[in-house]
Amino acid sequence: SVTELRKALYARVQTQKDEQACVDMLSEYCPQAPKPVPFAADLDPYVIEINFEAAGQIPMEDPSYYLGLPTSFKLSKEQVAKLVAIGPKLLQAAPQYQCMLKVLAAEAKGRPRPEACPVGAGIFP
Repeated sequence: SVTELRKALYARVQTQKDEQACVDMLSEYCPQAPKPVPFAADLDPYVIEINFEAAGQIPMEDPSYYLGLPTSFKLSKEQVAKLVAIGPKLLQAAPQYQCMLKVLAAEAKGRPRPEACPVGAGIFP
């Protein structure tokens, strides 16, 4: 489930932070001590959940339209077109997606990570 995925990712990110704090303390107080074996790579996960309830955040969109669509395979061309069109809008409106874009833009320009988007900020809405 998405909830279990979020919990697992949060635990991993927290472990990364704890490990870094441990390495920092070892370096300060016991510089000769062997360092722990680091993770192969640090994770900075983003769980971007898209749902039709969020359509209310998009101008000129009504979530009840999408939530009221039948779940059969018989949709009109107009219904299909609206469903296809709302997907990218929902993604753009997702806060985790916006945070990810800010982090990627900062990295691409060699700038520090935005304070509003710390590692792990993309896990929970």
